[in-house]
Amino acid sequence: MSVVIPFACMMFASSMGLVTFADNAERQAKNLVPILTATPDVSDVYLPIGIKYLRLDRNYGSIDTNMNEEEKEKALAFAETGLIDAGGRTQFIFITRDDGYIVLQYVIGSQYLNAQCNKYLPSPEILLVALIIANSLGLCVYLTVHFARELRKELTPILEATKEIENHNLDFAIRHSRILEFENVVSSLIVCETV
Repeated sequence: MSVVIPFACMMFASSMGLVTFADNAERQAKNLVPILTATPDVSDVYLPIGIKYLRLDRNYGSIDTNMNEEEKEKALAFAETGLIDAGGRTQFIFITRDDGYIVLQYVIGSQYLNAQCNKYLPSPEILLVALIIANSLGLCVYLTVHFARELRKELTPILEATKEIENHNLDFAIRHSRILEFENVVSSLIVCETV
């Protein structure tokens, strides 16, 4: 349950259109390649959330972009060398056009379809792991408390019997326990009481 419930929540959020699947941006970026190759004005093309572009002339000079400076540097380095940071989630696609080049940047991983959620919340994968951990810890606490109560209830006959014996009262009724080991102790107390 600790794992199933968070995954079910993630699937529900995906089906409701609140969160994308991990490969969604990659598929959308690849679908944009023929469109961006043929469209004269890149600003006319709708770019889905999570996809950014850098338009370059034939000399790799920047024409326009919707990337910040750090992203722009990485995209330009990719355009010139073809090398990508293998450890990062950010990926690039290089597109050759008649008037120059376009570098598309996309992120591998789930994203929220609301830009504000992407800005302020942890990624859906991190949120999923956090929910799994929180559910697991909650389940452990619940099971510990539940079994502690059950153990205390089953241990009560032994504690009551020892209290009666401690008070030198040997004429009392002993309740029984459902736990075999505790019941063995209760039985030995009954034998001691009768002797």
